[in-house]
Amino acid sequence: MPERRVPAARLGVPRRTSARPGGTRRPRSPQRPHESSWKDGAPLPASKPTAGRGREAEVERAPWWKATPSTSSSRVARWSPSAAAPAPAAAGDRFARGEAVLGRLDRGAPGRVMEAYASVAPDFGRYVIEYPFGDIYARPGLDLRTRLLTAVAALAAVGDSEVPLGNHIRHALDVGCTRDEIVETVMQVSVYAGFPRAVKGLAVLEKVLAERGRDGGSR
Repeated sequence: MPERRVPAARLGVPRRTSARPGGTRRPRSPQRPHESSWKDGAPLPASKPTAGRGREAEVERAPWWKATPSTSSSRVARWSPSAAAPAPAAAGDRFARGEAVLGRLDRGAPGRVMEAYASVAPDFGRYVIEYPFGDIYARPGLDLRTRLLTAVAALAAVGDSEVPLGNHIRHALDVGCTRDEIVETVMQVSVYAGFPRAVKGLAVLEKVLAERGRDGGSR
């Protein structure tokens, strides 16, 4: 049988009460703002930083896009000007630089690009010259041969860009890349993008070499 509980009064234990001596009840503490009942439908007030925290509270609330070395984490504090990317050039400089780089690969290419998008999206033709060739290909750190081999690998891995891949293979041959270098680059794609992409890339390379009489890799 379950054990029966004996009321505390029968055992002589006084009952606990919130009443003060003299019969007065303890006054209830005033309700804090954040303790308002959710049943009333009133929105809870936004939390405020604890008094005395001062600058520490401001640092925690500072969004990352407004962070400064004095209010940001150690990651931002370790930033140095030498690690920053170069400042972007003016739009006119970007286009002229991209036109020069692309013109070095194919003298008539800048004009064909602008003409191809002139009736549909003229700005896009400018973007094609400014960003890839004015901003990326013109950067120091890699020579043009290496950049074009990288482009050939990337386009072969994509697998659905036969015309750009063929053009970049031609450009790579024009700047001194050998047939064997391009073959090895496309074969490397099979490891990461699969055999079908490499097979298609080699087919494009074979077509380009056939157009050139298979003398493009004699260097």
